Amino acid sequence: MKINSMSVFIAFAIVISSFSFRASATASTPTLSEVEFESAPLLSSTQFISSDDEHCELKPAGHAVRKGAIYGLVPVNVYVLQILAKQPEKFRQSETDVIASLKAAAPVQFHLTFLRTFPASKLADTFNEGLSVNKITPKKMSSELAQVLDAIRSMSEFKKGSVLTITTTWKAKQTTFFLESSTGESKTITGPEEMAEQFYLIWFGKSADPKVKPFSKDSFQ
Repeated sequence: MKINSMSVFIAFAIVISSFSFRASATASTPTLSEVEFESAPLLSSTQFISSDDEHCELKPAGHAVRKGAIYGLVPVNVYVLQILAKQPEKFRQSETDVIASLKAAAPVQFHLTFLRTFPASKLADTFNEGLSVNKITPKKMSSELAQVLDAIRSMSEFKKGSVLTITTTWKAKQTTFFLESSTGESKTITGPEEMAEQFYLIWFGKSADPKVKPFSKDSFQ
């Protein structure tokens, strides 16, 4: 049987492409609990496999509802944030050391379940506002953190009930963010260690909206 050289090349390219995708991909396999919070299902655990083949089980560390003032009006529920971690007991939920405790509990996953339709561009804008009020302006943030915001901005609109997960790992003074949406969009971004410290100020730093309180140790159940 004569094999066409172009067919061989195409087949080889497909194999290489498939391998490259698997090598750079991440996988989160959630397990739903029977508990709901603000009509959003909570997870009992999630299995996480990173791009360097790190495999671990992430367990609940706490959950809370994030509010937002839509069009400057009274704050409404936007999404439920559930935090899952490899060592959830190390997440101490303290205003003074919450970010350090997230690193100690790592890997950690922020699991956002949207309670209303919310444009991805608007979510990126609110994140950017949260960073700016904590003195992390576009000029001061790292290029990698800017990539995280751009990746979120480019995602499809978050419909009611859709999910965005942001999983963070720390290794050799570097932070890696694994972004995944329930529509199948994903992005992996690695940057300096302080990238995570800055990013988490969105939830645990000063609030850009005086009507919306930042999360504290008392915010989580």
